[in-house]
Amino acid sequence: MQPQGTLPSRSTSPARVLTSIEESLVKDVVPCRNLGSFVTTLHSEPVCKLVAQSLHKNQACMEEYPSISKFKQACISILAELWNKKSSDSPYGLATTGSSEAILLAGVAMRNIWMAKSVGNSRPNAIFGSNAHVCVAKFAQYLDVEPRVIPVSSRSGYTIDPLLLQGKIDQHTIGIFLTLGTTYTGHCDPIGDVAAYLDKVQSELGFDIPIHVDAASGGFVLPFSVAHDGPAWDFRIPRVVSINASGHKFGFAPSTVGWLLWRDIGLVSENLMLESSYLRGSQSEFTLSFSRSGASVVGQYYNFQHFGLEGYRRKINQLLELAYSIGSQLEDTGYFHCLSNAHHPCRGCGNQPPGIPVVVFTFSETFKKQAPVASLADVGDRMLEQGFAIPHYRLQKWGSNGEDIEVLRMVIRGDTRDQVRIASGCLVDIVASTVVAPSE
Repeated sequence: MQPQGTLPSRSTSPARVLTSIEESLVKDVVPCRNLGSFVTTLHSEPVCKLVAQSLHKNQACMEEYPSISKFKQACISILAELWNKKSSDSPYGLATTGSSEAILLAGVAMRNIWMAKSVGNSRPNAIFGSNAHVCVAKFAQYLDVEPRVIPVSSRSGYTIDPLLLQGKIDQHTIGIFLTLGTTYTGHCDPIGDVAAYLDKVQSELGFDIPIHVDAASGGFVLPFSVAHDGPAWDFRIPRVVSINASGHKFGFAPSTVGWLLWRDIGLVSENLMLESSYLRGSQSEFTLSFSRSGASVVGQYYNFQHFGLEGYRRKINQLLELAYSIGSQLEDTGYFHCLSNAHHPCRGCGNQPPGIPVVVFTFSETFKKQAPVASLADVGDRMLEQGFAIPHYRLQKWGSNGEDIEVLRMVIRGDTRDQVRIASGCLVDIVASTVVAPSE
């Protein structure tokens, strides 16, 4: 039975409604075979038990459910340490519904700081790369901030080139958004290099431009990966004023929970801290959402305490190793070329490039010459017929000569480790059977 868009005039038995809904749910892709999603979909028995116990506890009821607030503050303190806060800082953090809300709030905070200093009615602007998540563009659109987009391409290593910032910065720039582990290719913007360029701009022009780091994926990867001793990207860089991360991605928490931290509470304007007192007590917090379950916060806290530093390092590096293995296997077939850097052969070495456990790939140039009619979209559709969801998308003008690049992406999550091995074999078989064989 198809879902009904009308309210029935009479009640229906629970069993009948349950059966109808389950018949629809069973047709969905099995979550562990949804290889395009970053969201964790499998949880341990203790996490599931805690979720059931805290699902009905509203985060907004701080006095009624003080444990939720304490768990939340504990998670914020842990992240502040992971992201290398200074002892002189007074970090302020939030649990959000996800990184999209977190990025919007970070942008609002930067905009308010700029407004307090600006003169006249000039329109503010924000700088971000074409590799930024769509929620950054939404922030600019919704808050009437001029978007100044820096193009990225294979020539720039799929990240922002600091030299392309020239001419983009002025007295109306509220800040720049950089990404630690992009959705499109998994690369990390060179945050330290951009900060150094902004230091130069300030010394020459006087513009003090802050940085927000969208670490939705990378914020739970780089602190634990073999690349964690690489270039600084976090609060060690003075220009980084705020960082967000998604706990339900590589933090392995139940969906949905995002985290947003400012290096110091002074970076959040007082007029953004609105007080409410219609529950027990009063509270003052900078958020968009109000009523929401505390279950994901409890799950995040459990993971921090259960895995610890050692456990997170083990899990994250296992995922990175698997991404390296899968990427290498795909390239070895000659059919594919990986854009993501997880396949680079320097696992465990001191100069491991920062990245996240994703494999983003396209057809190799050699293969495209051999099979010019080959279609990645068709391959993705065939994979869906096999029960695997692998997104196909186009990176517009990201090629070395300004051409589009079509790609497929597999996210290596803890709950997809077995399935991604099967899927990579299916990919190769599909290309061999549907593309190579007919052309012979």
